[in-house]
Amino acid sequence: ACCAEDVPSMALARATLGAMSDAGALGAASVGEMARVYSALIQGHGALAQLDRAHAAFEEGNGWLVQAAREADAGEGGDEGSGEEGSAEVRAAEASLVAAMVEAAAPHPDGLLLACSLLEEAVGRGVVTRVDGYYEQLIHGHSTAEELQSALDTL
Repeated sequence: ACCAEDVPSMALARATLGAMSDAGALGAASVGEMARVYSALIQGHGALAQLDRAHAAFEEGNGWLVQAAREADAGEGGDEGSGEEGSAEVRAAEASLVAAMVEAAAPHPDGLLLACSLLEEAVGRGVVTRVDGYYEQLIHGHSTAEELQSALDTL
């Protein structure tokens, strides 16, 4: 009760997202703006220890990014250089979603494997080029997230 004002209202966040959709604001939003919206949803659910809901927001955000990338590719036509700029914007947005999801998942009792798997996949695809010290220590000495999980299971 002492920290009730610090607890995010996810119902309000979802209602706002719905209102934005109804008003057509989502269609007009930039990739970066949408990444911030979905990152906030992920962080809010993470703060409430709602790992499944945070992951659902992550998947929804990634789905939106895939759609936005396809539309950008289809609409770029003869604009020289716009594909690279759009691609960089999508990669940056994807990296921000991964970072938000890893931050939400890592402290959760069931989220460590998910956090490591997301980092492993993002690094492998070049979405994340550098892993911060905490996560580097977390996965140091383990070639895959599954190997890390096996090591943790033995503890």
